[in-house]
Amino acid sequence: MINKTHNTKRSPLRRAILLPGAAVLAALAGCAPHPATRTASQPITAPQNPTPPAQTQAMATYAHAIVRQLHHDRAFNAILAQVGVSAPFAALVVVTPQGYVQKAGVAKGALPPADNAPVINHLINVNFGPFLPGMPNRPLTFEFPVHPAADAPNLADTAAFHQQTIVVYQPNPVLVARVGSAVPLAAYIKQLDASLAALFDAMPPQHGVTASLVMGVKPGLKSRAWVVTGQNHIPPALIERIKAVAEAVPPLKIQGGPIAFAIIFNVWGGGVPITDAKHPVPFPKQWYHGAPKGDFEVPDGVFARIWP
Repeated sequence: MINKTHNTKRSPLRRAILLPGAAVLAALAGCAPHPATRTASQPITAPQNPTPPAQTQAMATYAHAIVRQLHHDRAFNAILAQVGVSAPFAALVVVTPQGYVQKAGVAKGALPPADNAPVINHLINVNFGPFLPGMPNRPLTFEFPVHPAADAPNLADTAAFHQQTIVVYQPNPVLVARVGSAVPLAAYIKQLDASLAALFDAMPPQHGVTASLVMGVKPGLKSRAWVVTGQNHIPPALIERIKAVAEAVPPLKIQGGPIAFAIIFNVWGGGVPITDAKHPVPFPKQWYHGAPKGDFEVPDGVFARIWP
């Protein structure tokens, strides 16, 4: 598992882990989710050297996350519309273990040469998130189908809310020890997603935003929510509603210490990304309140200070 560790004076990040979509549940279970059936509308991992089944499974799951992310990438679909792409085509990317794209391309003849540049330039600037547990620690090549918005079945979904990424703020062994089974955490995240979806689906469409719901859970069925918006504007009243809806969901039972995770999500098509290469993990401003100089542990040290 790829751990992002920062040693800056103001960063509390110790071992926060970024996982695409529901892959956090696979990490808890110790393996990747069941591999998807390989069809024309689903990702295909480019040929690799023979690999163990667990690696193949993890790579297929990661490839599926790539396709899912691009399906809901508002800017990418705008580019496809601008260059007049009307039929599915195959794209290839070389991705580093940190999720950055080293090289990108499209299948020969898939697009007119003049249309390749904006598509490739966008792909090169996308970060697909660190590799999943079990994937090789080296750049990998993925080949996957790209569907224009009008042809993409996933984009026909009119739901306002879309989960983008799950972030966990403690090493996997600690998370497993405190949660026990992936099942209750999966159910808890699903309930949170459903509550957020209900909240936003009941609202009229607005300017797209990207944000993160950060959840802390302590033994004794206690939970607390924070919202990170980055450069996106969400009215304070709506932020309070998001927190109230999340805290109303009964938390899962844990033992041995607190856990923390974040749901990064898009609403109404998404807005300004809240993470980048320098800030790969969202952190609530409140977590810095009264913070000591140097590093401090997340979530244990943070919660001991601001949520005793």
